[in-house]
Amino acid sequence: MARYLVIISRDRPELLGTLAVIYGQKGEVEIHFDRRQGRLLGAEVVGGAGADKRVDVLAAAILGRLAVSDLARIDLAYQAPFALARDAVNVAGTVASAARSGKARAYHPAEVEGSKLVVVDVDGKRGREIRAIPLEELRGRLTELRRLAERAPVVFRSETGRRGYLAARIAADSGIECGFLSGGTR
Repeated sequence: MARYLVIISRDRPELLGTLAVIYGQKGEVEIHFDRRQGRLLGAEVVGGAGADKRVDVLAAAILGRLAVSDLARIDLAYQAPFALARDAVNVAGTVASAARSGKARAYHPAEVEGSKLVVVDVDGKRGREIRAIPLEELRGRLTELRRLAERAPVVFRSETGRRGYLAARIAADSGIECGFLSGGTR
């Protein structure tokens, strides 16, 4: 059974220097993997600088029959301020490994829309039928989350998906049935 998830990341860090401010472009990595074996089956990359490098790495990983856990550990070239220490390929491998092991389930928008799942925004943005619990307050509000999870599994959402993933890891470690919105709300 194949699964996929979406990771949104910058291609380089935001740095405030004395000479210039460098803002990285946002990119997106979508990987498809075999849930049982963890083997990478396919990938899509969207973005500016560095997108070609990510495609090359992912193509080699598919050819080499690498698992998503291998993507998490692969050592890619890095030089600040031109790249992130953990590339989007590494992050995608880490998140996919966590989803595979049951530590953080990735939900896709189609699974969430119209479902009975409880959606919690961890960026603090309240919406219709959506609760807001900022990530920074999550550990202090676990009792509230446990009550919400009695109705249905909790799905954490955030703008890019990163904070939702972190919230799902925190809640799952506390015994709450939950997951995160893959790719975020963008």
